[in-house]
This record gives sequence, C-alpha cells and structure tokens, in this order.
Amino acid sequence: MKYQKLSNDKQSELRKAALLIRFRTSTPSAKSFKYVSYKIIAAMLNLTVNEVQHICRKVLLPEKKITAEQLVRKLGQVHLDFLLSPVTLE
Repeated sequence: MKYQKLSNDKQSELRKAALLIRFRTSTPSAKSFKYVSYKIIAAMLNLTVNEVQHICRKVLLPEKKITAEQLVRKLGQVHLDFLLSPVTLE
C-alpha cells in the first residue's frame, strides 16, 4: 500500500496507529520508550519500513517556532483583503 497515495483521513489513521504501536501514545517525546520495531509495525499496517520510520521520526522532530522577523513579514487579514479587492486588482 502506498502511503502517499492514500487520503488524508487514512494517512492520519495510519499515522496514529503506527505511533500507538511504537510508543503506546499518540504524542511521544524524545525520551519515550520504544515498544515495537519498525519491521513489525510495517508488517502489521502493510506499509514499508521506510514509511513507518518516516512517520515515527517526523513526530519526534522539534517544531519550528516563528521568529519575530517572520511574524512581522506575515500579512494580516486586512492587508490580504486590500490586495485581493476588485478595486486593487483593476
């Protein structure tokens, strides 16, 4: 089964299942104990070992925080409305 070709709902269900089998929680931390190997999870969920590794390792990556500079550059809804208004686009 190709993980990338599945619908978003199915992907999220498989992601949650893989995490529950591997860590016995859907929100693991870097210190979480690993209960099952990638190979066993791949056989249970009919995925490749690489796909299971990708799912499990991606969850453990730290989230990127928005810096002050990036926050300043982000357009607000007022600016988007102005730029996309019919008067501006003419």
